[in-house]
Amino acid sequence: MRAVQSVLKQTLTNWELFIINDGNGTLEIDVNDSRIHLFENARQSGANGARNTGIFKSSGEYIAFLDDDDEWMAEKLELQYKTMTKTKATLSFTGRTIIRKAGNVNSKRFVFRDRIFSQRFSLFFHNYIGTTSSIMVNADHIKLINGFDENLNSIQDYDLYIRLSKLGKIVGIKESLLNYYMDTEQDHISINLKFYMVAAYQVWLKQKGIGFILQPIGLLIILFQKIFQTVRD
Repeated sequence: MRAVQSVLKQTLTNWELFIINDGNGTLEIDVNDSRIHLFENARQSGANGARNTGIFKSSGEYIAFLDDDDEWMAEKLELQYKTMTKTKATLSFTGRTIIRKAGNVNSKRFVFRDRIFSQRFSLFFHNYIGTTSSIMVNADHIKLINGFDENLNSIQDYDLYIRLSKLGKIVGIKESLLNYYMDTEQDHISINLKFYMVAAYQVWLKQKGIGFILQPIGLLIILFQKIFQTVRD
């Protein structure tokens, strides 16, 4: 599994890896390393419950996430750890290389988006942070807000970032430290527009004050991006 191998290759070696099985048969990893732990998802089925299982089993100061079809560059954890300890950030995110597979053809594209305005104001208009595989978060902060909302079937990452932005600084690292793989022949729940509309409404209802007014703009922007992604695929 390339995701696990990319963790084993990290230049920062003081880590624990929690691999969460979300009920897809028996999970076996042919790696003899005491830092790797296998668990069944103890919460609601799905990515949110699996991530929350790992979050609340962890005891470290920082938490990073990695989907099983992605891979980190060797220096990812070290650079994020140094950045977060220096800046006292709540969350850091990195640039990423999107690798799109269409049949036997792969294409690559580098992506890094930083905020335009203040971090919370920018998030109301756009999820500039992107995939959870690129982020590292302060463990106390993500546990304080009870992790991912397990009732959301879409944009759960965007919802998490908005809630975390209330607790501290978000910093970006422009280097491409993640390979993010997209197989255009597979169905992705993240581009299911029905799930998106339901989740967008739930996220909007959580907002108060200026966020309640501005949030629909950002949700529309994300919707247009998902429609464009679906058409392009």
